[in-house]
Amino acid sequence: MFSLSRSSNLWVFPHLTPGGAGRESPSCPLMWVGGGLDRAVWFKQKFKEGQLIEGAIRDDAGKSQGTILLRVIRHESTDNTGHLFQGEFITAADQHYRWWMAEGAGKSLRAKCTYHSCEGNSHDCKVRKARKQLIHLEQFRVIGTKEWAAGVPDWAFKGQPKKEVEAFHLQVQAGKGESSGAIALPWAEAEGDDTDEDVDTDEE
Repeated sequence: MFSLSRSSNLWVFPHLTPGGAGRESPSCPLMWVGGGLDRAVWFKQKFKEGQLIEGAIRDDAGKSQGTILLRVIRHESTDNTGHLFQGEFITAADQHYRWWMAEGAGKSLRAKCTYHSCEGNSHDCKVRKARKQLIHLEQFRVIGTKEWAAGVPDWAFKGQPKKEVEAFHLQVQAGKGESSGAIALPWAEAEGDDTDEDVDTDEE
């Protein structure tokens, strides 16, 4: 059964700085990617269908608003200003942002929105797309099976974010199925590993 009880204290969620995401603890490798961190690494990034992304955002006043979880639909383009990709919103650490996506003006952007991974400060980013609203990410990191099993990001394993992740999982299960090229959700892969382990234990 799908569960978010796999969290642990092995990895420490970064303390958010005014710029969004911070650095990991010494015991955890730095996973954050951004033009202001390492431009070469950031520029080579290509978002892949199905990837789970945690991105740092700002509000309209330029104040850090924590991070959000997205699932990549497809990579659109890359230029010197950053990356454009389509993504599906899952949940957010910030309560107001969750409301905005569920009941506010962002409701129409929940299932599909164009995101921009900015070169620098997302509040200062001038990139716009005609007739489309962009959501700008200042920094991001890819959440794979290893990260999810270690409880990263920790805020997604409790309270309302946990409920929204579980609801998203059920939504994916009830859908028409994944495309052959989509990366599996990290908890789905972890669940498969658990099943294998349970079978081996029973045989013993």
